[in-house]
Amino acid sequence: MPCDSSSLIALAETCNIEALEFLAQRTKARFLITLAVRDEIIARPLNIRQYAFSAVRLRNMVERGALEVTEADAAKTDALMADANNAYAVGGRVTTILHRGEAECLSCAKGALLIDEKTTRLLIEDPEKLRASMEVEYRQSVKVDRQRITSFREKTKGTAIIRSSELLAIAHKKGFFFGFGERADEAFHAALYSLRQSGCSISGHELEEYQKI
Repeated sequence: MPCDSSSLIALAETCNIEALEFLAQRTKARFLITLAVRDEIIARPLNIRQYAFSAVRLRNMVERGALEVTEADAAKTDALMADANNAYAVGGRVTTILHRGEAECLSCAKGALLIDEKTTRLLIEDPEKLRASMEVEYRQSVKVDRQRITSFREKTKGTAIIRSSELLAIAHKKGFFFGFGERADEAFHAALYSLRQSGCSISGHELEEYQKI
């Protein structure tokens, strides 16, 4: 499963990144990062003191093989970026929607994709909702190139989006928090709130649903 930097950084900052290794050992899942994502989560943050510790932890995951580095299809990556970044126009100017790391992840996805970044998720799952969200943000109408959207959706057809919160729920179900004993559920729910603070888009309703489960 390709992993975007948004999810990996959220998991690392909340001390839950080992959930990937835990799942890899128990489900035979493989977690992949592209060269652009590697730069975003390791190379650049290592030189910024406030982000360096997360970068060190993620680098350790790569060195242990829990995160596998792969090379994305450059042509497909460029085509995805061309569609996404020419699909929405604000004030007559097209808006950058998809960055290279996200596009590389999409080009490698053959089923599921781990990503928290809200704009990219909406572009894949609900382009019209993204347009409405952008109009609220920019406070003006947003024009959409339907042909670009159709082309993008054809290229990403069959891609299922998984957020870090959902991945952590799977890990919890398989025992990731069992080391906390009778407080395993409490630890899981506390971790979800931490993920929310680190950028994972979890609604209050979703947190309540997790609490019930």
